[in-house]
Amino acid sequence: MEVTLRRTEKAIFVVPAVLMAWTAPGYAQGQTCSLMPVAGTHTQTPYPPISQRLGENGTAELRVTVGADGAPSQIEIVGSSGSKRLDDAAAAHVKSVWLWQPRVGCGPAQIMVHAGFALVVITTNVVG
Repeated sequence: MEVTLRRTEKAIFVVPAVLMAWTAPGYAQGQTCSLMPVAGTHTQTPYPPISQRLGENGTAELRVTVGADGAPSQIEIVGSSGSKRLDDAAAAHVKSVWLWQPRVGCGPAQIMVHAGFALVVITTNVVG
């Protein structure tokens, strides 16, 4: 029986992760003026490639005003991730992509959106 010895090295992978969540204080599900997201529009903010390279991470907190038409009409950054680039990316993504069902006869609503950006480090042994 022949045994082949292989060199073992560690490989490190850095994987970007983005977590988005929103809350609507004062609005209960089922209310006439409740906020119902449009399926497929509440997607994750793309992690800016330069922010990945620079190791930028953190959580941006946004106050979003949703108009009666269901579109974000105003976004205010109320808590910074520590990176203007990440804050701006989260705000621009929510403003251009996120939608809610129109709320006929209702005025604007304010919600809080938390956009968390993290670089997850995965270490594994590579045999080769």
